[in-house]
Amino acid sequence: MPVITIPPVISISTPSPTPDFSDDDYTGKKTQAIHAKSVTKEYGSKPFDLGANSDSYGELTYSSSNKKVVAVDADGWATVKGYGQSTITIKAPETDEYKKATKKITVTIVPKKVVVKTLKSPAVKKAVYSWKQDKTVNGYQIYVSPKRDFSSNTFSRTVKSAASLSLRGLKSKKTYYFKVRAYKLVGKKKYYGKWSTVKKVKIK
Repeated sequence: MPVITIPPVISISTPSPTPDFSDDDYTGKKTQAIHAKSVTKEYGSKPFDLGANSDSYGELTYSSSNKKVVAVDADGWATVKGYGQSTITIKAPETDEYKKATKKITVTIVPKKVVVKTLKSPAVKKAVYSWKQDKTVNGYQIYVSPKRDFSSNTFSRTVKSAASLSLRGLKSKKTYYFKVRAYKLVGKKKYYGKWSTVKKVKIK
C-alpha cells in the first residue's frame, strides 16, 4: 500500500489594511483658515478695512467680483463705489506650515439711514410726515401704526420721488407712530437702508 505524506499546514496571515493618509499626513501641512466676515455698509461710507487675517498671518490677496459696487486694494481696504453686492475673494498662500486657502465674503451697500424732518397733525384726522431727501435712492417705505413696536394694525406706504407723505382718515385724538427707510433698486432687487428713528404724533 502506498504511503501518503501529508504536507505540513502553512499558516497564512492576512495583511493589515493599508491606513488612509490625508494630504495633511502626506505633506505634513495643516489646513489654513482665513478669518473674515461679510459686511453691510451705507452708500457714502468712508473706505474701510475688511479686517481679514489667516492662521499663517501671511500676506493676503483680494479681488472684487463687482468693482462698480466695491473696490478693494492690496491691503484689504474696501472703497464703496455704488449700490448692490460684491463678492470679495481672499486668498492666503501656502507656507512651510500651512496649505494655501481661499475664502469668499459678501459686501452689501445699502442706502443711508433716513433723517426725519417733521411729523405733525395740521388738521383733523390728518398727519404730514417729511424727511431729508436722498437723490441717490429710488424711493422710501413708510410704516405707520398705533403701536410703538409696530406689532399690530400697521400699514405701509411707498413714496417714489417726494420726501413727504400726507395721510388722511386717521383716528382723531389717537397717537400714531411713524418710521421710514430708503430703498435702491439694482436690477430686480431692492436694497433697503436702516429704519429711521421712530416719531409719534397725536392726531387732531
